[in-house]
Order: sequence, then C-alpha cells, then structure tokens
Amino acid sequence: MASRCVTGRGTENTHRAAIRGADWGAKKLSMAAAPCQQHCPKYIRAVQRYDQPVANYDIREFADAAVVPGADGNFRTRVDFQRDNPEFAVRRLKVPYMSVTWFPDVRVPALRGGPVLRWGVLAPGIIAGDFTATVLANTDQRVTAVASRSVERATRFAAQHGIDRVSESYEQLVSDPEVDVVYVAAPHSEHRALSLLAISAGKHVLIEKPIAISAAEAEEIAAAARSAGVFATEAMWTRYLPQFDVLHQVLERRDLGSIRLATADVGWPIGPGAPARFLDPAQGGGAALDMGVYGYWFAQFAIGRPARIRALGSMTDSGVDDQAVVALAGPDNRHASVTTSMSVANSGLAAIHGTAGSARFLEPFVFPARFVVSIADEIHEWRDMSGLTMRAGLAWQASAVARFVAEGMRDSPLHSLDDAISVMRTIDAVRRQLEGARREPLGEERPGAEGVA
Repeated sequence: MASRCVTGRGTENTHRAAIRGADWGAKKLSMAAAPCQQHCPKYIRAVQRYDQPVANYDIREFADAAVVPGADGNFRTRVDFQRDNPEFAVRRLKVPYMSVTWFPDVRVPALRGGPVLRWGVLAPGIIAGDFTATVLANTDQRVTAVASRSVERATRFAAQHGIDRVSESYEQLVSDPEVDVVYVAAPHSEHRALSLLAISAGKHVLIEKPIAISAAEAEEIAAAARSAGVFATEAMWTRYLPQFDVLHQVLERRDLGSIRLATADVGWPIGPGAPARFLDPAQGGGAALDMGVYGYWFAQFAIGRPARIRALGSMTDSGVDDQAVVALAGPDNRHASVTTSMSVANSGLAAIHGTAGSARFLEPFVFPARFVVSIADEIHEWRDMSGLTMRAGLAWQASAVARFVAEGMRDSPLHSLDDAISVMRTIDAVRRQLEGARREPLGEERPGAEGVA
C-alpha cells in the first residue's frame, strides 16, 4: 500500500516553502524523503524546480519542527505541516519563500563574463555619469572615450571615471576606431541629431530615453539604423532589470489569467533649481518626455500598444506639460491609467491586474524593486538579489546590448525600435491633447479619445 504524503493536504507551495527553509539551513535534514518522493508529485516538482536532488531533504523531519529566518532576517518561528492547515503553515513561515521556487528563473545576460564592447559617451551629464560609473563598477564593459560640446567638461568627466580618451568633438568620437558603440546622453532635443551622427559613422548606438522628442524623429532614427545595418535601441533601462524579465515570464505563462488593467505612477517635483530644459519646449521639456516615458512604456508592456488615449492635465506658463492623468485602451479590452507629474512626488508604483491575479510593485518600479503576485489566497514575493540599487541598475542594459551585438542583432528583442516609436506616439498624443485643452475654454473640450496611428 502506498505511503501517504507526510504533508497530507500540502500544496506545491507548501513543499517549496519547506525546501527553501531547508536550504537556508534551518536544520540539517536526513536522506529519508522516500514517502514524498514516491507518492507526492507536488513535492517532486517543487524539488526538481529548485534543482536539488530529491533525496537531499527529509520533508517529515523538517515539517515536524522547523526554525526558519523571517522576512526581516530576525524573526524565527516553528512550523508543523502535519498539525497546521497547509496555507496557515506557509503564512507562519513569514519568509518570501517563493522568490526562488515559485517564480521563473532570471534570464537576463550576466553582468560579467560575456561579450565586451568599447563605449563612447556623447554629452557627459548626470545620467551619463551614473551610467558610466555602474558600467565600470559592475560589468566587464569598457568606456574608452567621451565627448562634449565643452572639452573642459569632457576632460573632467574622463578624469572622474578613468577614461583614457577625450575627443575634441562629437564627430571625432564617432569616427574613433577604438569605439564600438555610442551612448547618447544629451538633452532630449539633441537625441535625433547625435544618433544620426553615430549611425552615419557606422557605430552601434544606445540612445537615452526618450529616443527622440516625437514619433517622427524616432522613425527617422530607426530607418537610418536599419539602412546602415547597425544596432540601435532606446535606453529603456527598466525593461532590462531582472524584475521585468521575471514579470514578463509570469505574464507569458498566464499566471494572472487574461490581463485587463494596469496602472503606473511616475512623478517627482523638479524644484526651482532644476535644469532649464525641464521647462523649455525647445529642449523637450515637460513631464511626458521625462517621467511619462516610463509610465507609458509600462502600460504598453502590460496591455500592448494602445489604440486610444485620453489625457487630462495641466501646462506650465512656459508651454510644457506639468502633470497628467492618462487613460489608455489596448487590444482585447485591456486598459491602463498613467499619472505623471513634475510638481509633486507620486507613489512611483505600478501594477498589472488579470482575471486570475495581480502583480504589484512594492517599490518604485523604475528602479530595481520588489513586487508581489497575488493569486487567490496566495501571495508570492519577488526580490532583486543582485545587490544593485537605484541607477546602479543601468548596468544591466549595457551587458544586454553587448550580448545582442555579439549575436548579430540589429534591434533589441526586449524593447524594439518599433516599441520605442509606439511609446513616442503615445507621448505625442498626450501632448497634443494637453496643448489643445489649454487653448480651449473650460466646457468646450472635445469629447472622446484620440486614436494612435
């Protein structure tokens, strides 16, 4: 007669929780897991998913008296899977046990040990400094040259980051045979011209977001890159973070069911000392291009490219958008809402809701962040264990670009040029609607939503 699983009604998550507790060294477990091995497929799947030999753990011994670390690293509790209701027992573990076992494996290119490119930096401002610092500290990539409109600024940047070559002009840098790929970090209004300059010199190019200040400019960049046969992509670095690789897999395997709704908030006050470009229409100022690009990208990631857009918001006296609340309609009755502001700090959070469950970020989604997946009465938490925080996460996109170029790609499989163009079309529509509403008296605003070409 077959032996009964020692965990009785245990769910697969119960077994995974036990396995992770064992791995953390709660207690040394013997090799007597035979009843569960032979007669509990859920236990076998859980162990195999964790890539450990089944015989390594005696789930009975662990289940009888487990002492495990809590989520805060200090709390410890005893769990008895035989006595307790399995769901209650899992909650009593108080550990993010699913981070290793429930979620799919991270598939992003490794930061080290892969292909290496020689990078040239155009326009060494704040974001260029953050990018260069983390690339040099956390990857094998090399930054070999820098150029600025000011040679003095480029020289200071090179000294700060240990870069050997200071080019006297942008043209000199893109012609440098010691540069494989150009990182364009100039103000938004300069992205088109500098990207086309690098592409015409036969260089691969990573262009800070937004890729341009209009969809038309983005299309021009994409056409030039395709014609020249070089790799080009928008630096939507958030898409390259491990969290979005994992979340993409969760969506692909339909853990959340059919996606119906997404939300994203991105905003922070720019303050009186902010660079003038934030308020200058000629330099691509406004919340839509600076903050909104993240939110509209997330909405597209969640619900697909939008077909209809409705925006309400306010404009500054200088003529750029100050903040907005935007509703987007995608395919298959999917919808999203995005709020952006450069007057106030909003939550920075984002969520995706489906017919079977939801995924919610617990920290600002733009940066390396935790998120939870809620399905029925189960809550699964994912954490980034890389140790990279805030803008140090810019390193992931550099390693990914190097891998894509080495594999002969000419577009990013994670955030394609067409994806970037689609986001720009959304931004174009939002800005048009906000500018149009500003010109029309209250009460005369045209109803309906704008389609996106």
